[in-house]
Amino acid sequence: MIKLKWTGTGPVTLPDNTVMLDLVMQAKSTGLSTVDWVMASSETNFVNQYGVAVQVIPETGNVEVAPTPEIVGFYQETVCEFGTLSQMAIPTGGTGTSTITWETPHGTAIGPEYRVDTARLGDAGLYRIKVVDQMNCVATDSVEVTVIPLPLNNFPAINDTIPFEQQFTLEATPGYFSYQWSNGDTAYFITGSEEGNYSVIIKTEEGCTTIDSAYLKDVYMPFYFNVPNAFTPNGDDLNDVFRPVSTGDLIRQFSMIIYNRWGQKVFETTDLSIGWDGEDAPAGSYVWVIHWSDRLGKVAKMRGSVTLLR
Repeated sequence: MIKLKWTGTGPVTLPDNTVMLDLVMQAKSTGLSTVDWVMASSETNFVNQYGVAVQVIPETGNVEVAPTPEIVGFYQETVCEFGTLSQMAIPTGGTGTSTITWETPHGTAIGPEYRVDTARLGDAGLYRIKVVDQMNCVATDSVEVTVIPLPLNNFPAINDTIPFEQQFTLEATPGYFSYQWSNGDTAYFITGSEEGNYSVIIKTEEGCTTIDSAYLKDVYMPFYFNVPNAFTPNGDDLNDVFRPVSTGDLIRQFSMIIYNRWGQKVFETTDLSIGWDGEDAPAGSYVWVIHWSDRLGKVAKMRGSVTLLR
């Protein structure tokens, strides 16, 4: 039942073809639906300008009910940081061509697909989809997107190289779902003693992965010399010359400098076979500094003192 009630204080004069009201009807199915008007005479009273009642004659007609569009969504709810985010909304039903609008954390976009080639943490949030067909019938949907941060490691590398002496422990950041090292280990850390390149694949529960590597360089340098702590340059051919004695054929480059107690250089050589004879030097303590490299290219420096006895 539809009731029109005038609440004014006097009669109203309306021109011909005046629209009294718009009716919005909802049918149980799409297509044509019959509309029958039932006008109760006791509740209908229209008069003309002379106050004479005007008969209202309803006409039986049809109303076409348009189908409501629907959305078939292919949504991606999670994406790895720096991965590709691809959302697809396909309208079905409705009338004619539909317009698809996305409301995203970064604004509005038009079209069935919304794509982010390199997802950042700021791309997380609610994505709303609105479909409007040619009859202005509307369908809506939404999807909440989570961007998973990539795993991090804490390699203390300098230019991707980590120095160690004889043995190392290399740790990735603990707490992730899985670890796969290049040497086959699956803990978050490895230990070893061999110089070389080591890599690890770190994975989150969602399957987001980081691959990182570091070169482990053994900087341990054994001292290849026997160095006396005193000598007696008195010409008796016994301990007259101070020089280090190499313990093997492992030295590639060598230099030795000797300083007196005032820091003045008194002797220098780059020949391992040539030592200091202490000529014209007073008895006392002298400081020596030796630089050398081995056949693997490792460079080392040692220092000590020697006593010249007269």
